[in-house]
Amino acid sequence: MIEHKHNFFKFQNGHFYSTIPNIKEVFQNEEKIFDIKSEYIEGVDLNTNYQLQLLEEFSAYYEEMPFTNKKVNSLRYHFENNAYEYSDAIILYSILRHLKPNKLIEVGSGYSSCVTLDTNELFLKNKINCKFIEPYPPNY
Repeated sequence: MIEHKHNFFKFQNGHFYSTIPNIKEVFQNEEKIFDIKSEYIEGVDLNTNYQLQLLEEFSAYYEEMPFTNKKVNSLRYHFENNAYEYSDAIILYSILRHLKPNKLIEVGSGYSSCVTLDTNELFLKNKINCKFIEPYPPNY
């Protein structure tokens, strides 16, 4: 069994903090997960055309992406961190740049918080009032 490291904790595959699924659970739910015959999900409007349009708009922000693979002193966030990597950070960064929210409340603090703080400082003139709530703070 591979254990996923997140900050000071170890999480088993399939735990909600782990990016690695529990293969046994995947196979147990294989039909439910993979047998999707249409883009329709009952009760959910995916608004696919708008999502694709938004993704196109996000591409403009990608050209100014400040993040690098490895840690640099001028930024809190870097891609290769085993918790909140490339696609997650790119989408969050793009959403923040696009929506320019006035307030952000995040439950759970970590690398996503670093993306938010760096983006806020570099591109949004610190106009986002950020509140970070960590329900499982490390015991030092």
